Amino acid sequence: MAATKHTEKHLLTDTVPKAASALTSHRFANYQGATCVDAEKAFGVFRDDCNIGDTPAVHCEGIAIVESAVAFSKGDPLTSDAQGRARVAATGEAINGYALAAATGVGELIPVHLK
Repeated sequence: MAATKHTEKHLLTDTVPKAASALTSHRFANYQGATCVDAEKAFGVFRDDCNIGDTPAVHCEGIAIVESAVAFSKGDPLTSDAQGRARVAATGEAINGYALAAATGVGELIPVHLK
């Protein structure tokens, strides 16, 4: 992942059930405490990498740093790809937030206004 110069602003951080698998920080988290699958509505974004049995912290409100799956523009509505990374939401898909900066490709850490 590329280094980020962006700042996070967390209004609410919560925990989810103990991790049943390894989890990667800066990816969308679902309501069951797993990484979101493609176009799934997110509970928030994992704060840290977690091992099996850890209790993951999830940023639920505010501005979180999310790993990009593809290129997108500032202001684009974002959803999750199959690995929990941010991609542009198509019409009718769950919107997990809005890009506050552009991404030029996969693996960039981008600030996202969570919704």
